Amino acid sequence: MITKAELKRLRSTRPSHNQELHYTIGGAIEERVHSSLEAERIGKLNQGDRRLQQALSEMRHEQAFRTREGLAKAQFNQTQSPPMG
Repeated sequence: MITKAELKRLRSTRPSHNQELHYTIGGAIEERVHSSLEAERIGKLNQGDRRLQQALSEMRHEQAFRTREGLAKAQFNQTQSPPMG
C-alpha cells in the first residue's frame, strides 16, 4: 500500500534537469538502471494517485448515500407520526 507520505517522498526525489559531470561508470547499463528506477518511481506515483482518487470517489459516494438515506428516514418518520391535537 502506498501512503500519502510515500507519494510526497517520491515526488520530492524527482531528478533535476541540470546536467553535471560525475565520475561514474556510465554507459548503457547505467542508463538502463536509471530509467528502470525512474519508471518504477513513476509507476508507484501513478498507482498511489489512482488509489487516492478511488478512495475519494468512494468516500463522496458513501457520504451522498448516507445523506439521502437520512433524508428518506426523516421524511418517512414525519409521514408516520400521528396527528397532534
